[in-house]
Amino acid sequence: MIKKLTYISFIFLILGALILWNINVCNFSSFKQVKQSITVFGINPFSACVSHIVPDSLNIYRKIKSINFKDRVPNEPITKNEIEGRGKEIYYSSCASCHSSGLLDSPKFGDINAWQKISAKGLNELLNTTIKGINGMPPRGSCPSCSNRDLTLAIKFLIEGKQLNTDLGEQKTLQKREMFEISKPQIKRGKPILYKKENFEIVKKDTWYRSHANNENTKFFKTNPEINDKSRELSLAWKYDFFDAENKSKFYQENIELNPIFYKGYLYVLGPDFRFISFKPKNGEINWEIMLPPVKGMAPKRGILAYKDKIYLNVGAKLFAFNYLSGQIDRYFGKKGVYSGGSLLAPFVYKDVVYVVSLDGYLRGFAVDSGKLISQIPYRNKKYPGFASLPWGGVALDSTNGLVYFTTGNAKPDIYGVSREGSNPGSSTLFCIDLNEKEILWAFQETQHDLWDYDLPSPPIIADIKVSEEEYLKLVISVSKTGNILIFDRLNGTNLHDINWIEVNTETNVPNEILSPVQINSSLPERLIRIEYKPDDFNYQVKEETRKIKNFLSRSNLGFFPAPMIGKPAVIYGLHGGGEWPGSSVNQNSNRLFTPVNQIPWKLRIEGTSEKDYKSLSQEFINSWGNAYKKYIDKCSKCHSKKRNGIHKVVREKEIEYLPSLNGLVLLGYSDLEDFLNLFNSSHKEKIFKKTDLEEQYSFMKAWDEELLRSNSISFNGSWSQLLDSYGNYATDLPYGKIVSTNILTGKIEWETFVGETKLKYKSRSESNKEFLRKGKSMFGGLASSDDGLLYVTGSDDSKLFILDQESGKILYEKTLTAAGSAPPTLFNLDGRTHVAIIATGGLYHNYPKIGSSIYVYRH
Repeated sequence: MIKKLTYISFIFLILGALILWNINVCNFSSFKQVKQSITVFGINPFSACVSHIVPDSLNIYRKIKSINFKDRVPNEPITKNEIEGRGKEIYYSSCASCHSSGLLDSPKFGDINAWQKISAKGLNELLNTTIKGINGMPPRGSCPSCSNRDLTLAIKFLIEGKQLNTDLGEQKTLQKREMFEISKPQIKRGKPILYKKENFEIVKKDTWYRSHANNENTKFFKTNPEINDKSRELSLAWKYDFFDAENKSKFYQENIELNPIFYKGYLYVLGPDFRFISFKPKNGEINWEIMLPPVKGMAPKRGILAYKDKIYLNVGAKLFAFNYLSGQIDRYFGKKGVYSGGSLLAPFVYKDVVYVVSLDGYLRGFAVDSGKLISQIPYRNKKYPGFASLPWGGVALDSTNGLVYFTTGNAKPDIYGVSREGSNPGSSTLFCIDLNEKEILWAFQETQHDLWDYDLPSPPIIADIKVSEEEYLKLVISVSKTGNILIFDRLNGTNLHDINWIEVNTETNVPNEILSPVQINSSLPERLIRIEYKPDDFNYQVKEETRKIKNFLSRSNLGFFPAPMIGKPAVIYGLHGGGEWPGSSVNQNSNRLFTPVNQIPWKLRIEGTSEKDYKSLSQEFINSWGNAYKKYIDKCSKCHSKKRNGIHKVVREKEIEYLPSLNGLVLLGYSDLEDFLNLFNSSHKEKIFKKTDLEEQYSFMKAWDEELLRSNSISFNGSWSQLLDSYGNYATDLPYGKIVSTNILTGKIEWETFVGETKLKYKSRSESNKEFLRKGKSMFGGLASSDDGLLYVTGSDDSKLFILDQESGKILYEKTLTAAGSAPPTLFNLDGRTHVAIIATGGLYHNYPKIGSSIYVYRH
């Protein structure tokens, strides 16, 4: 008995230690904070962190808890057509937001290993888990209206969908031209629509009450007219460190891309330790703070809103309202928040209803006083299914007309589009929704059948542009990764400038992949970057490096919208380039749009994977190729694995290790013997096989591919990483990043400024050591403008804040931060002086060496 009690006590002691350690990892400094967080936010978001530490104990708990559930799986037989039909529909409308990308650690669609383990639990338990919700997944998997049979079909599609939708032997009968909304080259002529207005006033507000400044996302500030900020250089007012980032005194939860707000004399900021803090902006003293639960991947990345003495914030799948002065949750709005469907964007208010553009396909509105659900407008439907695209860039409100604008990301899966043939409407799309009529008023898709991760990430900007004393334009502006500036009339979606669809190359060797025959290439507004990578873009005059890159490019697909192919990666600009999530700023006094852009080269790969090993193939095949297989195991399997899946490791967008998958490579990528021999010889420094053995391996690989294709045992997956040289530098001579000023009316670029520079050093065996300078830095922070003609720019990997002149683009001066600014600056007025707040937590990618945990507040 004593031994048993000792054993039980020991188990509880270990579990208690793990939980305590987990609390420390999650940055809770006391049990009071733990209690407060669980009381306010509930146990479910917190368990997302705990489940990383004590998954086994939680799984046991869940299994015990699910014993009482009745068998809920429908008795009626489930057909393949139902799974591919209704199951696929529910997956893309309600499940793909997380499962296509692995958000919240959800098992990814097509991950055969993960779903084999999950399906072993049995369909009934999977359905019960879906009904209850688990970790970050809400009850009924973001589809509250779905029946149990609907959910069962969606689960079956998640488990079996990859196989069902990759019938590589099937021939498509649908003609290319019938699959796309725009199917041939054409020009959609621009048509400026002029409106008359008396007492025209461009800027009404001078407060930063919402991330990106306001409902219009202008990131523009109206300064004190009595003071000229150009005549006063910025000085540091105060700095606050959330924790000691250098010594990692706390767990760095997430890079913060959240623009702080200023409301009624207080500054509201989210830190990288997930503390949400109200600061007194004069001296940096904390007014109140609350610890947000560490919901991985679901931090409120894109926005805070202040309205009628409440601070609104999305956390996980819920919207919360806090008292601006005390930080206490508004229990009348919702004791534990209200279910919003999950959102990364700033909420907005229209007619005393606070709206959230959710990840699960709805624009939801809640009464600001009671939290009651008032409105639920779907933005995914049969016309705009979205194909798992997410609204993550930003949302803007035209409060005069009751129109809301937001953009969506690319369709999923990202690089492989066979399971989502056609245009994929609703993805990479700018939506306009009428809040009064509760319907989609108009929409515009930029990239058809996206295979390049070319989503629309920048927050839409609402701008009233003055044409004359009596006439003006009502515009909405969307800046894209591809360098396009899309400008439309807000009321009817008419484009201001011509939109030109041109014919593009549709060559691909990916089975059943059909590319869009056209994409946009407009002359106005002038493109912010070019997306086509050219062979002479890299020439460092260092023979070894140039030779390596040229050799890689010779086996790559280049051009305007080149498809990633099996054995032939696509090389492009723009994947994390052009206009990104920080967005642009507009000065409506001068009709200028200011945009931070990146010109970074990327390589996109498509590779085959198979879970079938050699011994599980047909006996006839095994008997025919036993000798060749032994040679493969002896010479090749150490690098390419027994199943020929290769190795591909990417960390912070940098390819750490790459050995190509051989599945499908011979039959689909290098079907010609001579091509295969050239590939083999150029990829191996040492001679591994005799020529006759190498020819035998070619035939063996071809037969192996055919065997897998016959049994439908190859799946294809896409991936990307930055195109770098051997020293980790971008493999391009073009400026890495710049700030661009565009005249909205003419569409012309007025100036470009390359912010910062990168010093490249090379050690060469055959030549003397060389050094090069590359203009510009990659930009992942943001900018803001003011009516005093200044532009505040942050986000470069040299951890600088730059102050530019709007008229000329000249850099006036700079300030050094401890890490890169990770969100656009916030401007506010205090004691008659302009203040600039910058959250500096570093960057996501490998070229950002410093992790930061600070907020800086400067003043003129």
